[in-house]
Amino acid sequence: MPGTNDKLASSPATTHWAQIGESTFVAGMWLLFHVHRVLGRWPFLLCLYPVILYYWLSKPITRRSSLEYLRYMQAAHGVWHASPGWRQSLQHFRMFAQVILDKMLAISGSYPASRVRISGHEASLDLIARGQGGVFVTAHMGCIELCQVLAEKRKGLRLNVLVHTKHAE
Repeated sequence: MPGTNDKLASSPATTHWAQIGESTFVAGMWLLFHVHRVLGRWPFLLCLYPVILYYWLSKPITRRSSLEYLRYMQAAHGVWHASPGWRQSLQHFRMFAQVILDKMLAISGSYPASRVRISGHEASLDLIARGQGGVFVTAHMGCIELCQVLAEKRKGLRLNVLVHTKHAE
C-alpha cells in the first residue's frame, strides 16, 4: 500500500531487530544506576533481574534475534555444549543490561580501571609508540565509553570515535 511505513507493514515474524526502535525507560535506568551507586553491584543485579525478565518476555523480536545470534555464534565457534536456548538468551539480555551500567559508570568517571583486563594490545601499543594509528571496530555490546576513558589516561593517544546512530540516537 503506497505511503505505508515499512516498519508497520512488516509482521513480527519477519521484522529484523535493526528495524525496531529503542525501548528504553530513562528514569528506570537512572534509578538502577543510583541503586548501584548507593548499594553496590549485587543489589543492582537483584533489581535488574525483573527488568530483564520483563524485556525478554515482552519483546519477541528481540528475543528471537538474540537466539539467532547465539545460534550463529554456536555454529561458528562452538561456545556451548548444545544449541543455545532460553537460558543463554536471558544471559545475553543480562550482559547487555550490565554493559549499559558499565557505559554509565564510564561516562560518570566511576568505573574502576582496575576491573579492565586488556589482552592482545601489544600491536596497538607498538603503533602508538611509532606515532601511527589503527581502526577498532566494536558492536553494541562493546563499551566505547570505557575505551574513551582509558584513552584519556594514555599520553599521546588520540581516540576518534565514529558511531552509527540510526537505531540508537
